[in-house]
Amino acid sequence: MLGAKTVSTTNVILNEFTTLSAYASAGATSITVASSTMNSHARFSGNLAAGELVIIIQMQGATMNTATTTSSTWGTVSAYNNAGKYEFDEVLSVPNSTTINLVSALKNSYTSNGAVQFVRIPRYKTFTINSGASITTDAWSGSIGGRCHRS
Repeated sequence: MLGAKTVSTTNVILNEFTTLSAYASAGATSITVASSTMNSHARFSGNLAAGELVIIIQMQGATMNTATTTSSTWGTVSAYNNAGKYEFDEVLSVPNSTTINLVSALKNSYTSNGAVQFVRIPRYKTFTINSGASITTDAWSGSIGGRCHRS
């Protein structure tokens, strides 16, 4: 657990992200990711380590009816294919640059082509957001982040 955190400016980003590189089956306790350091923006004092909290979430993968735009069923989801599934877990170990071992077995399966992201979540002893300050996340890049942005 980290110490105290006070946010006193706007749009502070707290999380770090990486993507799944290989299919991960329900029951697995080891996953393969693009980069297990999960500190590419130096938002943490060091690389990902045992005891830290992560969320695993599949952002895409649903199948939709796109046969014809004039159909009343256009855009209807015909299969979710794990899209929207997520779970929190704790890191057991980080043995190399692309592997994260988890404390608990995965409850869900995740497909690497479904924009699955791992998000490193800080846990603070105390957390304060001052008046006028705010937190946010990285804009959605197509594989990581989550904040929608307007052009």
